[in-house]
Amino acid sequence: MSKITIETKSHGSVELELDLLDADEYERLLNLTDELNQKLQNPTTYAGLSGPDAIRTQCRAIESFFDRFFGSGTSEKLFAGKDKNHLGAHLNAFARVAEEGVNAGKNLNGLADKYGFERVQNREQRRKQERNSNKKTRRNRGGGKNR
Repeated sequence: MSKITIETKSHGSVELELDLLDADEYERLLNLTDELNQKLQNPTTYAGLSGPDAIRTQCRAIESFFDRFFGSGTSEKLFAGKDKNHLGAHLNAFARVAEEGVNAGKNLNGLADKYGFERVQNREQRRKQERNSNKKTRRNRGGGKNR
């Protein structure tokens, strides 16, 4: 379980708990992130909206992501007051969670490398290679008749 800290104007630092080594939670994050990206990139989402209304729509979509992933009321802690319609604050908070997702992927790969099946296989290959290279150096030490 890890904690991420998101800086806000109205509440200072807000800590959120995240356990992306839990497959179900990691999968939920990926699904909700994909859903949010599709909504934000879909041109019909903004059809007929003014620029300010489009920004508000993006803010509400990101708030929905936080409430669905971290629990109801999370967006209120993060985006109350001055940050309510501030797209930069919303995107920075989302980027912080996405960054943690990327880090979790790297951590999973690191754990797989450290403890995975390939490591055992590679260890056996290294041992075999060492035995073969030791045989070659023993043969070529120059301890024969021509000394």
